[in-house]
Amino acid sequence: MNVSLDRSPRVLCNRFVNAWAGGRLSYTKFRALFSWGADNSDYIAMLQGR
Repeated sequence: MNVSLDRSPRVLCNRFVNAWAGGRLSYTKFRALFSWGADNSDYIAMLQGR
């Protein structure tokens, strides 16, 4: 995520909420995070702020 350890929880939450509100993270993609062998590239990009 390229942030300090003390800022990481807040940044993670902000990026997650912004991706959800902006439509980049759908409920289907969110559910897929917990399935075996899922393509998590969208989630990783969201965590990295891209």
